Amino acid sequence: MGYRKLCRALSGLLLLLAHPGCSDGNIGGGSSGGASGASGSPSTAGAGAGGRAGSANGGTSSGGAAGQAGSNTADAGGPVSNKGCFAFDKPSVAALRASPRKVFAHYFSPFPLSLDNQPPDRDYYARHYLSPGGESGKFQASGGYLRDRPLPMPPATDSAWFDRNYELEIRRAIEMGIDGFFYNMLNTTGTHWTRLGQMLSAAERVDPGFKIGLMPDMYATFTGEPAAATQQFVDAIAGTVSAHPNSVWKLADGRVVIAPYGAEKRDAAWWSSTLAALTARGVRNAFMPLFSNTPWQAATTTMKASVPLWGTTSWGLRTPSGATSLTGAAKWAHDAGLLWMAPVAPQDMRPKDLAYWEAQNSLTYRSLWQAAISGGADFVHLITWNDYSEHSEVSPSERTQYAFADLTAYYSSWFKTGTAPSIVRDRLFYFHRSHSMSATPDLSLQTGGLFTKRDSTPATNEIELVALLAQPGTLSIRVGSQEREMAAPAGLTSFRAPLTEGRPEFRLLRNGTTVASVTSNWTISNSIVYQDPLYRAGGMARCDP
Repeated sequence: MGYRKLCRALSGLLLLLAHPGCSDGNIGGGSSGGASGASGSPSTAGAGAGGRAGSANGGTSSGGAAGQAGSNTADAGGPVSNKGCFAFDKPSVAALRASPRKVFAHYFSPFPLSLDNQPPDRDYYARHYLSPGGESGKFQASGGYLRDRPLPMPPATDSAWFDRNYELEIRRAIEMGIDGFFYNMLNTTGTHWTRLGQMLSAAERVDPGFKIGLMPDMYATFTGEPAAATQQFVDAIAGTVSAHPNSVWKLADGRVVIAPYGAEKRDAAWWSSTLAALTARGVRNAFMPLFSNTPWQAATTTMKASVPLWGTTSWGLRTPSGATSLTGAAKWAHDAGLLWMAPVAPQDMRPKDLAYWEAQNSLTYRSLWQAAISGGADFVHLITWNDYSEHSEVSPSERTQYAFADLTAYYSSWFKTGTAPSIVRDRLFYFHRSHSMSATPDLSLQTGGLFTKRDSTPATNEIELVALLAQPGTLSIRVGSQEREMAAPAGLTSFRAPLTEGRPEFRLLRNGTTVASVTSNWTISNSIVYQDPLYRAGGMARCDP
C-alpha cells in the first residue's frame, strides 16, 4: 500500500494521530470540523503543569511508552534524514550537527505525550485539562486549563510506555533539526525529578548525539536559605551528571552547560559561590543564565562583573515587535565577550491567566527565527517544545498539528547552514483562530471575564496561508463563497485573508489548475461558549506517496 493510501486508510483512527508521518489536511486525521472556542469535545483535553507555568499536577509517570505505529524513518528507527517529508531536502543529521550553531527546545515535564496510558477520549488530558470542569472545576472560570494537547497516543500494552514515548519525542525532535532539549528542572524529588532521569536515559538509548541541557528552574525550586539552596543545587547537578555523563550537554572541553531559568532569583554572590562549589564537586561548568522577569542586558552586565559567564539569554517576547527588539542581541552579547542563545516561540496564550499575546498567525515565529539568523545568534532556544499551559508548543500537537514542527525543520536548517533551504516540493500550511477575538463568550460560564491581551499589538483576525513553493504559482484562500487569490513566487510566501466564519480551504494553482490543496481541520464560528485565542494550524501531508 502506498504511503498516502496508508494515511487515508488510517484516517479517523486515533492511531493516525500518533503516526508522525501522517499530518492533518486532506488525507489526515485530527479533529476536523467546527471547533467553537474551547467548548468542543473533551476527547482532546489537556494535562498537568507545575513550577514555572502553574501548579496542576495529576496523572502518573510510571512505566514507559509503547512502541509507536508507523514507519517514518525518524520515529521508527534511528536519526535518519527524512528527505521526502519536507518542502526541502533536509541535510543529514551528521551534516546539521557539524554546525557550531545549535538548536535546543525547552522541555516542560508536566506535559508528556500521555500521563496515564488511557484512551485519548478519557485520559487525563481529556478529563481534566481540556474539559472546563476538569480537576474539580479548578479552571472552569476560563473554560479549562488547556486548549491543546500532544497528539493523542493509543493505549500501549508495553509496560515501558512512558519511556517509549520519550524516545518518540526525541526522534521527532531530531527529525526537526533539534540538537537537544533543555529540561526545565522543577524540583529535585518526585515526579518531575524522576522524569529527568527517564529523559536522559531515553536520549542515551535513541541517539547519544542528542543532548539534554540542564535548566534549573529558580522560581520553582532552589528557593530556600542560601546555603541550603547551594547544597541542593550542587547535589542535583552533580548527581545528574554522574548518573548520565553521556546524555547531559557538555562542551568539547568537558564543561557542563548550566542555563538556569530565572537566574535573577539569586544574586551574583550566590551564583559565584554555588558554581565554585559545583566545580569543587568535579563538575566544571559553562554558565549561561536565562533572565525571565528582568531586563536581560542590565542583568547580564551585573552578573558578569563577578560571575564567569559563557553566554547569556532571555525568555524573550511573543510578538513580531519583540522579534525586532532582539535583532541586535547577539552583537550586544558578542561585544561583551559572550555567546547568545536566541529565544524563539510561536505564540503565548494562557487560559489559567485569561491572557494572551498577539502572535499574528505565524508571523511571530517566523520573525523570531529571522532575528536569530540575521542577528548572528550562536544558539536558538525554542520556547517551548511542550508547555501547553502557555500554548507555546512546537511539538506535533492536536490543534497545531505539524505546522510549527515543519517550519522548525526549515528554519533550523537555514540557521545551521547559513543558507535558506532550496524548496523542491510544494507545501502549504495554514494558521487561524477558531473565532474572531471580537466574538463574545457566555460570561455566565466563562466567569473569570474576557481574555486580556498583554501587548500593544492590535488583535488580529485573519486567516494565513504560508506556502513553500518549488515554482511560482497562485495561492487561494476560500471560505464559503468568498475567495481571495495571490500570485506567489518560488520560496516562502505568507498570504492573509480576513477571518470569516466557515471552514477555510487552501489551494495552489498553476496555469489555472489546482496542484495542491488542503482544507482546515477547524471551522471558524463566532458563536462561542468560551474564548480560545489559540492559533490553530495544519498543512498538507508531510511525506510523498
